[in-house]
Amino acid sequence: MDVTHYQHPDNANVNWSQVAGAGIRFATLKATESTTYTDPWFTRDIAAARAAGVPVAPYHFYVARSANTGAAQADHFISVVRATGYTGKRPGDLPPVFDFEWDWKTGACPAYGSVADAKAFLDRVQAAFGVRPIIYTSRGFMTSCMGSSTALSSYPLQIADYVSGHTTPALPPGWTTWTMWQYANKGSVAGIPTTNVTLNVFNGTQRQLDALANKGPNSGSIDGNGSADILARYTDGTLHWYPNKDDGTFWSARDLGPAPGFQLMAMGDIDGNGYADMLARYTDGTLHWYPNKGDGTFWSARDLGPAPGFQLMAMGDIDGNGSADILARYTDGTLHWYPNKGDGTFWSARDLGPAPGFQLMAMGDIDGNGSADILARYTDGTLHWYPNKGDGTFWSARDLGPAPGFQLMAL
Repeated sequence: MDVTHYQHPDNANVNWSQVAGAGIRFATLKATESTTYTDPWFTRDIAAARAAGVPVAPYHFYVARSANTGAAQADHFISVVRATGYTGKRPGDLPPVFDFEWDWKTGACPAYGSVADAKAFLDRVQAAFGVRPIIYTSRGFMTSCMGSSTALSSYPLQIADYVSGHTTPALPPGWTTWTMWQYANKGSVAGIPTTNVTLNVFNGTQRQLDALANKGPNSGSIDGNGSADILARYTDGTLHWYPNKDDGTFWSARDLGPAPGFQLMAMGDIDGNGYADMLARYTDGTLHWYPNKGDGTFWSARDLGPAPGFQLMAMGDIDGNGSADILARYTDGTLHWYPNKGDGTFWSARDLGPAPGFQLMAMGDIDGNGSADILARYTDGTLHWYPNKGDGTFWSARDLGPAPGFQLMAL
C-alpha cells in the first residue's frame, strides 16, 4: 500500500501494528516532492512501520515545473530519507522509488519533464545508496509524455494499472516484467483511518520480497546496515569489531572485550532480527550464542549445550526460512546440519553424510538463490562449491580449481 499525509485525515495516526496484522507485507511512503517539499508524516510513518516490521520503500514525487531539476530533487530526497536512518541496505529497507507521472496540479505532462532529467535523479540516488531505484509509472504516462521511450526500462518497475479486468498489468514500452503492481487506487486497510488507500502487490515470493528488503539471514552485518563487518579474535583472547563503511573499506577496530575459551567462531542471524549474532564453541566442547543488541554490542552468552566432535563450523540459511543454521564437520569426517527453529534454539543434527578431505569450510549464497551453499577447501589445496538444492540437501561438489596458500576462509 501507499501512505502519504492524505492517509492521515485530521492528523489521525496510522496504526502500523494493525496494518502489519492485516497482512500488509510492504509499504511505499511519500518522502519528498520537487526540491523543497517533505511529506509532514514521513518521518513518523517510517519509524512506526519499521517498529511494526513492515518493509518500507520511500518515494519521491517528481515535479518538473522548471528545467533540469532532477539532480536537485535527488539531493533533497537523499537528505530527507537519510535523516530517518534509511540506507537502502538495513533490514526492512526496500529500494527507493521514483514517482514519474502526471503533474498533480495540472493533470498534464510535467512541463519540463524528460528522460534525461529523470536519469539525473536516478543516477544521483543510486550513487548515494548503492541500490538501483524502482520507477513508479504507467503505460499511459510513458507513451503520452515520454514518447514511448524505452531508455528507462532496465530499472525495476512499480506499475500503476487500475483496470479491474486485468490479471497482469499493461506495461510501458521496453519493460517485460514488473516488481510491484499498484492495482487499485482506492481501498481499505485495517489501521488506516481512511478508505482512500492505494493497494499494491509484489511480483514474487515472500523470500524474494525479504531479500529485496534486506531481511534475509544476515551472515555478517553486526550493525544491521546490510554490509558485512569483520569480527576478529586476537591471540590475546580479546574480540574486535571492524565496522564496514559501506564502501569496501572498514573503520578501525572496536574492542569488544575478552572472549576466553573460544575454539571455533561463526556469525549469522540466529533470531531473525536482521543483525548478525555470534556463535562460539568453547574449548570445553560447549556451544554458546551471543545475541546481537543491534548497536554493535552483544548480550551475555547463552549456553546451547554440548557440541561434541566439532572440527569445523559455519553458519548459513540452509533451508531458506530466514534464520541462520549451523553446519558442522565432525572429527570423524561427517557433515551435520542443525536447523534453526527460529527462536534461538536448534533442532537435533541431521547427518548429511561424509565430507572427506575438508580442511576449511564456509557458507554463503554463492548463486543468489536465497539459500546458503557450502564452500570447502580440501586438504589437497583445491576449492569446491556444493550448491544448495533449497531443501536442506546439496548438489555434488563442483571443483573450482586450486586455492594455494589458504590458511583461513570466509564468505
